Amino acid sequence: MTHYFTTAKNLVERKLQYNKLIVDLLYIESNILTREIIIRQKIASNHANKINNINKIIRLETEQLNNYDLSKEGEILNLTNIVNDSKNDVGILTKEIADLKKDILDLSEKIVKLGETIPEKITITNVKIVAPNLGENCR
Repeated sequence: MTHYFTTAKNLVERKLQYNKLIVDLLYIESNILTREIIIRQKIASNHANKINNINKIIRLETEQLNNYDLSKEGEILNLTNIVNDSKNDVGILTKEIADLKKDILDLSEKIVKLGETIPEKITITNVKIVAPNLGENCR
C-alpha cells in the first residue's frame, strides 16, 4: 500500500504518534506484570500462613496423642477454621488486570492501523522544478 505524505513533517508526526502508542502499551503491560507479582506474593503469603497454622494443628494433635486435653480440641478447631476460611484477597487486582488487558487490545488495534499507514521503505524527495525563462534561449 502506498501512502503519500505532503511533507516529511506529516510522516514524522505519524511515526511519533506510533511510538508514543508503543510506550503507552509497554506501560500498561508493566502495570499488569506488577499486579500479577502482587497477586503471587499474596498467594504465597496466604500459603505460608496456612502452612504455619497446619503445623500448629499437627503439633497440637501430636500432643493429644500423648496427653488428651479437651481445651486443645477447641484450639485445633479454631486453627482449622482459620485455614479453611483463609482466602486470597486478589479480586480487585484481578479485575484491574482484566481492564488493563482490554486497554491493551484497544491500543494494539490503534498501533496496527497506524503502523499500516507508515511505509517500511521511505523515499523522500525534495525536488524543486524550475521552469526555464521563456525569454532565454535554451542551449
